[in-house]
Amino acid sequence: MKRVPLILLAFFIGSLVYGQCGKFADSPEGDEGLKYHTLYRDYIRNDNLEEAFPLWQKAYKIAPAADGKRASHFTDGIKIYKHFLEQEEDDAKRTEYAEMILRLYDERIECYDKEGYVLGRKASAMLYYTESSSKDLFETAKKSVELQNLKTEYIVLYPYATAVVALYKEGEISPEDAREAYKKINEIADHNIVEQTKYHEKYKDAKESANQLFEEIAQGANGQPALFDCTYFVEQEKADYQLVPYTSQDVNSLSNDALNAIIDDMKPGIEELESVLGRLKGNGCDESNAYYKELWTELKTRRTQVVLCEKKIKQTISIANRTEYDWGMVELRAKNFDKAMTHFEKAIVDAAESNENKADAAHRMAIYYYGTKGQKSKARGYARKAIGFRPNWAAPYVLIGEMYASSGKDCGKGTGFESQRTVWVAIDKWRKGISLEPNSESAKRAQKLINKYTQYMPTQEDCFMRSLKKGQSYTVGCWINETTTIRYVK
Repeated sequence: MKRVPLILLAFFIGSLVYGQCGKFADSPEGDEGLKYHTLYRDYIRNDNLEEAFPLWQKAYKIAPAADGKRASHFTDGIKIYKHFLEQEEDDAKRTEYAEMILRLYDERIECYDKEGYVLGRKASAMLYYTESSSKDLFETAKKSVELQNLKTEYIVLYPYATAVVALYKEGEISPEDAREAYKKINEIADHNIVEQTKYHEKYKDAKESANQLFEEIAQGANGQPALFDCTYFVEQEKADYQLVPYTSQDVNSLSNDALNAIIDDMKPGIEELESVLGRLKGNGCDESNAYYKELWTELKTRRTQVVLCEKKIKQTISIANRTEYDWGMVELRAKNFDKAMTHFEKAIVDAAESNENKADAAHRMAIYYYGTKGQKSKARGYARKAIGFRPNWAAPYVLIGEMYASSGKDCGKGTGFESQRTVWVAIDKWRKGISLEPNSESAKRAQKLINKYTQYMPTQEDCFMRSLKKGQSYTVGCWINETTTIRYVK
């Protein structure tokens, strides 16, 4: 037979004598219990928990439910045992303290009801203090959410998500149940972000933290199927990206300057469309999905317009007068990328070439080496050259920011501080681009990226664990090696 810890046994015997929910008025030692209660509460108010403990023991043993109006013996006992648990290193004693914490939560429910509310508090303690199993945590948090619904406290959302994700990875719950939990967590958070005046930021933080956990299983984990399908990712992209269809123009009557202006205006939009489609395709979407097909059709329309503009420009430039930049554009249109890069390389060192063309050539090389070759360091080098030729141009800064933001797996495991710190320097670049050309398409893209990636910055807890303070200078190493300023997810 399993040995009952002595401290629990003593309380169990006491509860048999006076009743699990016994009050001061129910006990012949009620006056004595009230005295102990008053004395230990003074210590509690001054945060002297160890001095409070022996007096709390006596008050609790005499009258577990105190005066029958306040759950202070349970809440104070939980606070005291959490303190002991944080200080204790002996595994047996830690187990004893954890069991007592969970028991006090259960007794509070038995004596004072408020089951949904108290179970939520218990779920938080199970995650952060008692090292309870994922299954027990899931059952406790789930019942709390079912009972509290939109009144669920923010402290329950992350523990609930933690349990769901862990059990999903172990194959213990179905994709349908996991998606239902995800939906309910976001429903509760969204409701309270709008309705709450005091804790709306807490709900916002809890939602972001919980959703980061769900991203771990979004595309499947440990052999489990993807949690979210193409439809889910389409809805995400729709929230971030608003498609404005482009109306094609007749290019035959336009000057080369006007044609070049059309091309420059369209490039950021084409790049953004390519980025959105790339993410959707990577998450299982194809032309069988109506939204994906709509975006793909729009991309082809815009590309066709650019080709028509470039073809018209080409017709007006004689072969004899073509510069290295012109030849590079010819080869690029023909999709002879290596030849195009060779011409662009010559263009950026050609004294006769304009800085405008040199900047564009360097930027195109940066896009090629990043997007096609995956050579981020080399791509950044060309983006910096583009900035050198055209210092007030936003596009190269936005591109460098995208390189940094996509470097989570280059600089860490893909999650956690080492990966998330790259967002700091990415946002720095995007903000720089916005400051240079506030009303440009590149600036609009940069702002969307900032809105999307800010939530992925390191948390305050991550920085605190590394003795890093907000506003402090920090150098992001890896291949990036840039200095930034520490800030947290709000």
